[in-house]
Amino acid sequence: VYDNSVTVEGGRAPDTAFAGAAIMTETSGSYFYILSDNADSLKPGEPLVLTFSEPVDTTYFALDSVAITLSSQPMLIDVSWAAGNTQLRVSPYDGSWESHRAYEIKIGRLRARSGARLYASDYFPKGFYMTQTGALGAVPNVRFRVTTYGAGSERADYNTESVALIWSPLELANVYEIYSRGSDDSAWVRVASAPGIDTMQGVDVREYLSRGKSVDFMVLGKNGTGRSPIGSAQVVEVSDKTPPTIRFSDRTNRFFNRTNYSTWDTVYLNAGGAYYYGSLTSEPLDTIRHPSIRVIEASDTTSYYYSQGDTSYAVSADNCLWEWTGVKSGRLRVILEPGKDAAYDSIMVDFSEVTDLAGNKADTTGGNGLVVFETR
Repeated sequence: VYDNSVTVEGGRAPDTAFAGAAIMTETSGSYFYILSDNADSLKPGEPLVLTFSEPVDTTYFALDSVAITLSSQPMLIDVSWAAGNTQLRVSPYDGSWESHRAYEIKIGRLRARSGARLYASDYFPKGFYMTQTGALGAVPNVRFRVTTYGAGSERADYNTESVALIWSPLELANVYEIYSRGSDDSAWVRVASAPGIDTMQGVDVREYLSRGKSVDFMVLGKNGTGRSPIGSAQVVEVSDKTPPTIRFSDRTNRFFNRTNYSTWDTVYLNAGGAYYYGSLTSEPLDTIRHPSIRVIEASDTTSYYYSQGDTSYAVSADNCLWEWTGVKSGRLRVILEPGKDAAYDSIMVDFSEVTDLAGNKADTTGGNGLVVFETR
């Protein structure tokens, strides 16, 4: 035996076998395996058949060597051996498997005649259900609910990480397959599957909504005969439909009285920090768009401040420029004219035409969408 040797576990090979350049040697006290089963094609009147890599020593077989549960409750079962003890056949006692019911099988304490132990840690417990046959229609009433922010809502937003796809049962469906295609993807891909007893499946959408994209989902039924017709399948779009919120408390900004100054000056008014830890909004905005700006003399003609400053002068909106400092923050650059008193005015920055990455315009209800800088 040398470095390229391959060990054959289970004692089925001769003492030494040559396969190309590899040397295969028998070892004792190892494992044997479950080679196959018919769980994926099982029909109500058929036994569940497990095929092993070696003949099983049934003297080690006990009542708890094979257990099947239905809805977490142990079942009475019939067990038999075939094909020289390499096949285990399991059926419900005095009955048959039921459609749209979820079963689980667990196996333990089995030994091969060679003394090898059953290697089943990656295989059991294993769930299975019945295979039905017959032509399938389209899966009805497909919809979604947001499962992270605002549970139960049908409106996703930038922060939505996942949604629950929901549908009504499709007769004869053995399993449901969920396919998705993003707005910037060219192909439908399967992203999840659910047994025929289920009518809900969680799916991730963060990859798309965080970039302002949408994603379509399609649910197809499948059984032993075939699959739901793709052409008549209902397509559900999940996208960010929530307007971004611009929140900013009014700020008082000094040094706008330039009566005693002889040179032009520039001041920068930062927006953000009051609500979103230095941000103007809770989600990224499309910084290609800019807000509109207007300036009024005082913010309230009935207030004490209306008579303050130069009531005949206000800084020109043309001297005010909005600059994005990030996708969630920005600042207002104001050029101040020498010898003028621009104090006690209001610079109104209107974000009503600014959108998020998904194209939703800013929410303007309740005074949102308007940032006001009060000059002093």
